[in-house]
Amino acid sequence: MTMHSTASCTPRSPRAFKTRLVLPISLIVIGGLYLDAMAEPRIADLFVAFHVASLTGAASAVWPFLSATRESRSRVLALTAGFILWRIAYFPVFVISGWVATWFDWSSYAAQLPVTGIYFVFLPAIFALHFVITLVTMLVVMRRKWLLLIPGFPMLVLAMLVSFNQPVDLNLLPDRTISREPRFSSQPLPQGNVYGLLLEGGKSNPAQYALLYSGLILYELIPSAPWSSTVKQVIAQGALENPNGSTADRVYEHYVAFLFAQPCVRRTEKCLAMYSAVTEGGGQSIDAVVPRPSDRF
Repeated sequence: MTMHSTASCTPRSPRAFKTRLVLPISLIVIGGLYLDAMAEPRIADLFVAFHVASLTGAASAVWPFLSATRESRSRVLALTAGFILWRIAYFPVFVISGWVATWFDWSSYAAQLPVTGIYFVFLPAIFALHFVITLVTMLVVMRRKWLLLIPGFPMLVLAMLVSFNQPVDLNLLPDRTISREPRFSSQPLPQGNVYGLLLEGGKSNPAQYALLYSGLILYELIPSAPWSSTVKQVIAQGALENPNGSTADRVYEHYVAFLFAQPCVRRTEKCLAMYSAVTEGGGQSIDAVVPRPSDRF
């Protein structure tokens, strides 16, 4: 009876499994190209794209296990485990996928291409990471592959610290940015990596420390290119002004940075001025170099 239950949770056809991934990945790439082509995307545009990519990635890993069993209990277990891991992994995956996109931005800038691609790399990376994380979760929960917990458990603990930084983050949904309006600071841009200074303050709880320390490391790993440099400095400015911010605040700051850096997808004159401001601005506000109309958003 136990053997039958275990086998029933095994996806039936690996070839069909792979074939089913082609359509969602293709649509996500097209959606990313559409975002890249937009001159002025809004928070809602990014919110929908990020959620479609992440949820589709997680669902694509859960679906074969759902279709392979007729037991209601097993299906509820698969759906519950998939949702919990999607909730925990959302922000770490969001950040890592953005980092992946920065390297494509850097390579296109090094090749002196007139345009770059951000979201057509960003969104598939979100899909792929959620797919892999959820697939590993399904193998542990549904197939009892306990050895996967050896590398997985430390990463799970770190992801939980980063994702649940403050009591306000104990929410069913990891991203509620769609209800917020973008606001840009007029303060001078920080020069260099500010996360070390924030950590030296000594006021962080373990979860805040994990979040700030992750920012410290990732900042140094982001290459210098117009979109990438603009995004990381605007995010760093948000952290400097709100060092004890929640994970929800950090998600919001990423959205603001992405919206602001959109001209750098097309490498416009405004983009080059922004890039100069963040790399050679000497503490200037971006507004002082590239003024925005008040009705930009």
